[in-house]
Amino acid sequence: MLVVNFFTTWCEPCREELPELVSLARSYKSKGVVVIGISLDKGGTKILRPFLEKIKIPYPIYLGNQTLMDSLKIQAIPTTYFYDKTGKRVDIVQGALTRERLAKKIEALLKSP
Repeated sequence: MLVVNFFTTWCEPCREELPELVSLARSYKSKGVVVIGISLDKGGTKILRPFLEKIKIPYPIYLGNQTLMDSLKIQAIPTTYFYDKTGKRVDIVQGALTRERLAKKIEALLKSP
């Protein structure tokens, strides 16, 4: 199962959601849940690297761009995509997710065939 979170370093809801994603990534790793972050910061690594040095994130972070945002029709940040065990995208959530809501979504996907 895959959780892909699109964020920026300057987005306050993104920053509030990040500790929840980090915690869940650690908790569910043994169950096969993979979390990936995609930064949509326009400043690229110049902005992202210092941010990541402060906040120790245990999952891969990649740089996205406007082309990616347009192709995926991302209209708000944070946006989180959920993929099931077969790789099928099953949900998209725009806006910050609480730990409880993230856990419910992950648990439901883990139980699905």
